Amino acid sequence: MCCGIPFSIVSNPFFIDFVKSLCPAYELPNRVTFAGSWVNQELATVATIIYDEAQSSTNITLGIDGWAGPNGQSIYAFILILPTGKEYIHSLKDFSLYSHTADFISKEILKVIEDVGCDKFSSVVSDNASTMVAAKKLVNEKYPHILPVRCITHHVNLLTTDIMKHEFSKSTISKCMTIIKYFKRSYKSGALLSEEIKNNFIEGGGLKGYCVTRWTTSFECLQSILRCERTLHNVFEKNPNTLSTEVKEIIRNRIFFQDVEELTKVIQPIKDVLTALEYKSTTLCDCFIQLVKLAIIIKSSSMLTNTEFRSFCLEKFNLRWSQFDFKLYMLGFFFILYTETKD
Repeated sequence: MCCGIPFSIVSNPFFIDFVKSLCPAYELPNRVTFAGSWVNQELATVATIIYDEAQSSTNITLGIDGWAGPNGQSIYAFILILPTGKEYIHSLKDFSLYSHTADFISKEILKVIEDVGCDKFSSVVSDNASTMVAAKKLVNEKYPHILPVRCITHHVNLLTTDIMKHEFSKSTISKCMTIIKYFKRSYKSGALLSEEIKNNFIEGGGLKGYCVTRWTTSFECLQSILRCERTLHNVFEKNPNTLSTEVKEIIRNRIFFQDVEELTKVIQPIKDVLTALEYKSTTLCDCFIQLVKLAIIIKSSSMLTNTEFRSFCLEKFNLRWSQFDFKLYMLGFFFILYTETKD
């Protein structure tokens, strides 16, 4: 199911032969049995395990995330995050027919909380969309012990989004994508570049694209251009006729690669913070520490030669910092210090 393989595979003769080669005596069920009673039985078993673990736990965090499905549906996931680090999907709900008001969302959150047990929860975490903030506030008003927590990685990523909206960033990443898309579409140029990467023992692979909704791809895109700078020049010098005029103008412009380096200096520390915060063992103390580290790096970014861009980055960081300045993170930091001192 997770891999998108249809249940009809159990009737495929090649799959049947494969299973028989592993265990000749085993008889596969038909598709109806497999997709019906077997899946329902497994679902009931998993649901029981989740219920038992939730009932024996305290300080559960309810994670909420929403996205648009492939057919445009508004899907919301409610995830139980246990103190042990285990995560269980409590429910997936289609809210396409409903207005996503704070009152509606808060009632849906409360349904999940009260289904598991309100005394089991200590916090609710989500992104910082205004509706979600208001919904969590309503939940906190009913159950004051359930704290509204902001998704720290979402906040940090908003800073990346802000920086990538600057004209300098947009121009630089646009040129990067022009190169990347050309080498992806042109089989000959792509093959020549791959050969150069192999011959020059370039580690880390080839060119990587940028996707606005993928948090770390801006850094990966910029880094891949810098990593392949020498090989791009080799293709340009040895086989100029395989490249378009636009791509040749970008590659032979040294200012372009300097701009990529400049933008990377800002994006890399943000990417490092995002990576550090995505571990299951991350605590509120880690959130506080990583935000402080990011503040120090960006505010000491005197290495940026583009002073206007540097001022823009500082302005956006200060804006996001005012939203990051969440006293609960600082409280978590001092709690960890207190605990370690006692130990």
